[in-house]
Amino acid sequence: MVGMATQIGTSLPSSAAPSLAPGNLLVATSVYQNDPNIVANSTQLPPGCSSAANAPDPCATAVSDGDYPQVFNNVTVDPSFGVTSKVLLNQLTPLGTPVSTVEVPNSTDPGVGAGTDQMVTSFSSKSELALNLSTDGKYVTFMGYNAPVGTPDASNANTPGAIDPTSADPGQPSGPAPRITRMEFSSMSSDGSLMRA
Repeated sequence: MVGMATQIGTSLPSSAAPSLAPGNLLVATSVYQNDPNIVANSTQLPPGCSSAANAPDPCATAVSDGDYPQVFNNVTVDPSFGVTSKVLLNQLTPLGTPVSTVEVPNSTDPGVGAGTDQMVTSFSSKSELALNLSTDGKYVTFMGYNAPVGTPDASNANTPGAIDPTSADPGQPSGPAPRITRMEFSSMSSDGSLMRA
């Protein structure tokens, strides 16, 4: 499990989630789920690779199954290897006592499909999920990817419309666009909590 934390400056409630209390910590975490679709000696990496002679992005065969932690040995044949995983926002007291957890919508949720609005992080890459509280205390922002859970190489693909010839996977097609999620909250209610705008 990996995570980033920020201290909550104001209450950040949601009608669908527990209220977040001022002074508590908000920690973004992700836990890798084994991927049965990655099979050693069978799965071709990276996604979208080519088996054609002299292809700019030739295929390599996975060396490990999708089980943690061996799955990340596949970086030896796919230099950009990573697999997306769901994002959890955990509220803790300053002493570390768990208060609540909010799961960011993702493809493992009922009714959330591959083309639905969702957000994941890329495991084991941690260039995302830094939590940023706005100066007015109304917003928490963080970056992730609009892709289903279990998508290989999402964070390491080329940016849509901008192919990087120096990339470890120069022929890799564009992956899902990075996205910034803003959790928006309005002013305090009479009970001292904030309500989602």
